[in-house]
Amino acid sequence: MGISKLLGFGKKGKSADPKRKKLAQITIDVNALRGRIDAENRENFPNLVHYKNLHRDAQAVYRILDAMIVNKDHADDAVRMREDLRKKMDVLGVKIRRNVT
Repeated sequence: MGISKLLGFGKKGKSADPKRKKLAQITIDVNALRGRIDAENRENFPNLVHYKNLHRDAQAVYRILDAMIVNKDHADDAVRMREDLRKKMDVLGVKIRRNVT
């Protein structure tokens, strides 16, 4: 074993597990959406237009997560992420309905 292998220099190939990369990208998307939902939820008077945009983006993420569940690619992680997003969207929806009336 040469010093280049010990220090990590050498040929860099593709990721060994393409599913892992896919899960990592989806996790990044979910975390970004979760952050946007939390930011809107911290507002005293959340905006209905922002909520509609978040809902549209959440629907796209739900479709991806549902496909992961059906294909059984990290299904437990996908279920957990989907339920967490739904709870956050429900809380934000209740807060907006309360402010509108």
